[in-house]
Amino acid sequence: MLKRFLKFRMSKITGVLCCVLVFVSVLNAQQDFQIAPDGILGTPILDGAADDVDGSPLAFEKWRSATVIDTDGNTVEVDNLNYNGFTGKMMHQTAEGNYIELDSYKYLKVEFDNELMMNLTPFKGSGFGRVIYDGDKIKFFEQKSARKTTRNTNAYNQVTNMYKLSWKTEQLFFVDNTLY
Repeated sequence: MLKRFLKFRMSKITGVLCCVLVFVSVLNAQQDFQIAPDGILGTPILDGAADDVDGSPLAFEKWRSATVIDTDGNTVEVDNLNYNGFTGKMMHQTAEGNYIELDSYKYLKVEFDNELMMNLTPFKGSGFGRVIYDGDKIKFFEQKSARKTTRNTNAYNQVTNMYKLSWKTEQLFFVDNTLY
């Protein structure tokens, strides 16, 4: 009888501990995201640009106005948006001067003037790609990405590792539920 009672109590305690752990992990995950004053959900970027990198990971010279479309079809007008080719994420500069990377599971499309960029995550890809053709059975994207390459510099008999960003452009096809 005592054994049965202890077994029942242990299963209850284990269940409660599991619920507490799940609750704490959900709270921690939510703390990583931030909602900007204009309603954009994303992860704050606390780190600035690295000193040892030559070049910019941003696709556009100037921050651009855009319409951001989420998974529910809701739209948000954003003034300062740019694409980070190194991380493959859209970046938003808030009015306060802070930077937020848009949540890639929440936002599907970004419209800049006459240019549409689509999140490639639903197509089993990563990052955003410029839409060249958007058909029912076939889709064609152009994706730019920044790669960090090593560039050694010699100064006063000392080798210093410096990095430079180089851009790569790929054409991607989505056919038969596969991204090529």
